[in-house]
Amino acid sequence: MEQYEFIILSKLPTLNEYIAIERGNKFYAAKMKAEFTDLCAKYFLVCPKMPKQLYDVDIYWTVENDKTDADNVFFGVKFILDGAKRSGRLADDNRKNIRHIHNYIETAKSYEVRVIFKPVKQ
Repeated sequence: MEQYEFIILSKLPTLNEYIAIERGNKFYAAKMKAEFTDLCAKYFLVCPKMPKQLYDVDIYWTVENDKTDADNVFFGVKFILDGAKRSGRLADDNRKNIRHIHNYIETAKSYEVRVIFKPVKQ
């Protein structure tokens, strides 16, 4: 079965960053969500349209330092899955299409997020 992979070469907001903006201005928070969802959608366009089926998702986060908690970084999953759906390559990001999400995090000099959609054998 074919898997679908793409790499995001842009930093995604952490949960704390998003909450801080939302507390300051809910309209700016909505704009930020749309902006990062669109950004992820553009990166996803390297993939062909994926068959409508169940997928497991592996996400490899490479961040620049150890200062941010892993769960705070993983908030970016929201932008990634919404972007995959917005790109038209993924039929939907609901639980009928996404079974498991596995997050892996490491520290390096540059930020990137590698995303792999793996079809679930049924």
